[in-house]
Amino acid sequence: MIVYVNGDSFPYMSDGKRYSDYLSEAFNCESVNSSIGGSCNSRIIRTTLRDLIELKKKDPDILAVISMSFTIRTEL
Repeated sequence: MIVYVNGDSFPYMSDGKRYSDYLSEAFNCESVNSSIGGSCNSRIIRTTLRDLIELKKKDPDILAVISMSFTIRTEL
């Protein structure tokens, strides 16, 4: 099983463990955090789909947690 997390700065930033780390410990599995601070929803959706297609080849059992950003945030 893989815990996959993607979003903006909320799931990315931490002064210690991120919640993707806690989830991977709770489920005793690998975690992948593709979050980037300042991300817009377009990037979050695009990279999530791309990443999940690749991760599914490795392990079909994936728990995905997607944190959407503000609707007014745009991609530069």
